[in-house]
Amino acid sequence: MSGYVRVGQIVAAFGIKGQVKVRPMTDFAERFNPRRRVRVNDQWLTIKKPLWHGQQLILTFEEVTTRNEAEALILQYLEALDEERPKLDKDEFLTRDLIGLQAFDQDGRALGQVDEVLAMPAHDVFKIGKLMIPAVKEFVLKIDLEGRRIDLHLIEGMEDL
Repeated sequence: MSGYVRVGQIVAAFGIKGQVKVRPMTDFAERFNPRRRVRVNDQWLTIKKPLWHGQQLILTFEEVTTRNEAEALILQYLEALDEERPKLDKDEFLTRDLIGLQAFDQDGRALGQVDEVLAMPAHDVFKIGKLMIPAVKEFVLKIDLEGRRIDLHLIEGMEDL
């Protein structure tokens, strides 16, 4: 599988030497390490220097050296090869891999599919139709990406909310 995944969006030019401000769309900051390559439109750009300023990212590319070149990239997406995805621990998953999984309760009853994964301060929450299930071990029994299935433990009252 050789697809691409969006890792950021260029939101503005910065300075006069071709730097750009980027809104990151990944939890993996290493996607922006020096010498990493990203695709913008159908052009590959090499990251020369990343600079984090709070949640904002300022990137310098080897191939972009003027403000005019940087301005031409505004609103474009940065893409990385999907096969270069960071290694995850056994119980870690990318949000996009969870969307669409078929959900079942502890009795094997179909609940629908994961429509969304909401990032909340304490933990993520799976939205399955009208159900909102905290993504914690107490409620998530098993995630099977290959089988496109997630097994959940529901407690009394969860479906009534």
